[in-house]
Order: sequence, then C-alpha cells, then structure tokens
Amino acid sequence: MLLMVLATGVLVTQAQKKELTDAQYFKSDFKGITQPLSVVNRWIDDSHVLLMKGGKLSFLDCKTGVERDATAADTKTTDPPKSAAFNKGGDIYVTINGEETQLTTDKEKKTNPTISPDNNYVAFTKKNDLYTINISTKKETRLTTDGSDVIMNGYASWVYTEEILGRASTYRTFWWSPDSKRLAFFRTDDSPVPPYTITDGNGQHGYVEKERYPKVGDSNPEVKIGIVAPEGNNITFADFNEKDDQYFGAPYWTADGSALLVQWLNRGQNGSVLFIGE
Repeated sequence: MLLMVLATGVLVTQAQKKELTDAQYFKSDFKGITQPLSVVNRWIDDSHVLLMKGGKLSFLDCKTGVERDATAADTKTTDPPKSAAFNKGGDIYVTINGEETQLTTDKEKKTNPTISPDNNYVAFTKKNDLYTINISTKKETRLTTDGSDVIMNGYASWVYTEEILGRASTYRTFWWSPDSKRLAFFRTDDSPVPPYTITDGNGQHGYVEKERYPKVGDSNPEVKIGIVAPEGNNITFADFNEKDDQYFGAPYWTADGSALLVQWLNRGQNGSVLFIGE
C-alpha cells in the first residue's frame, strides 16, 4: 500500500513572546499566577472550620462546600483558656485555667517544654536527654540517660532542623500521644557527621563555632525512633536500622493514640514510605 501525504499549504504562526511581570508573580491581593493555600485556623465543630488565606479569615461549611467571609460571631469562642508550658528565668512554668505554677528550681538549660494533652505532665529536654515533670507532684523523671554532645534524645541535629523538620520545630523531636500515655521521640547520633568550622566576626575578637554538617557524600545523623511512657520504664525502639542512609519526617499519632505513623525518605528524597506501628 502506498501512503501519500498531500500538502495543500501550511500556515505557521508564532505568538509573540511575553515575559511575566513582577505584578503577576507577586501581586499583594493574591490575584496573580500564584495563590497561597488556605490554612486551618481552627475547627468550630465537626462540620465547620475557620480558614486563613491571604491574611483574611473565611468560614467554610464542610458539608455543603459553601465558603464565606468570617464574621465576628464566627470567631467568637467560649473555649476555656489554653494550657501551656514555658520557660521563664531558666525554669519551667505552666499555666492551667489561668493559674501559673513554677515546676522547676534548677538553672540548667531546659528546652521546648511541652504540656501533655491531659495537662498532667510537661516534657522537655535537658543536656540532650528527655525528661518529664508530673505537674501535680512536681516529680521530675529522666526518660533517657545517654545524652551527650553527639547523642540527642528529643532534640534535633542541625541538618534535621534545617532540612527536614523546619526551623519552626525549634529543634524539638518528641511528640505526645493524644491520650498522654506515651511519648514518641528521636534518638539522634550525630557522631558520623563531620564537624564544619564557622568563623564569625561579631565582637571585638570574633569567635569560632563548630557545627556537625553533612556535605555532599558525607554521612547523615543516625536516627532511632523511641516510644516511652511519661513515668519512664522501658523504651521501645521502632524496627528501623539506624545505619541506613535515610531520613524520617515528623511522625504523627493516630487520633486515639494507639499507633504512630512514621514518614520514611531515602537520601535522594525521591521515594517516600509511610509506616504505621503500635
């Protein structure tokens, strides 16, 4: 069979090339080519939520999909004052129902005090070990014992904070279960990571700082994921080989606290697996 193509004429047109303008990229009214995603401000009830987008609150009915501008009535809340744990003057305090209580009296540096969902405990890190305090008795419990300059329990290495968890994590790598019965945490061994020397010109004579920072091809921190009760006892570690070249994203507890979801990434960060463990 002979196939033939009959060309009766070809018209080629080329659209004039136009560069995108700064206004299209960065319009402050979010009507350019990029727009921010909505962020949950808070749930009103099981089917209504307040969303924040472009600095404005909107009210969404999740059952109907109808979204409108939020009113003052939508944002009014009758929720009780939130409980919180915080550092003040080198010690840990809590505020529960508007009442402030001091929990510690030592001046050792304590980081990321975090109150449990049931308001019975505060977890924090000190000298790279993970601790809890029973709020009612003020009993302090040391959950890990091997913290050092390179072993960090509940506290992130530089590369995990900068590249994986984000600076908003403030180096915290421990997470309360919703039922307050367990804490999940990262045990990070930074010893395989080569130190990187940083010089700073601040001050009269400047100073030298060393940070363990993996360059291309260097070893990453070795991370184990542990689970422990707030009063201590045995630590259970997840069945991962910490020697593998891998990353873990922030884990999440299921709503009832019965299981932990763990995000696993290969070093190339082009493969992701979600594990679940009880």
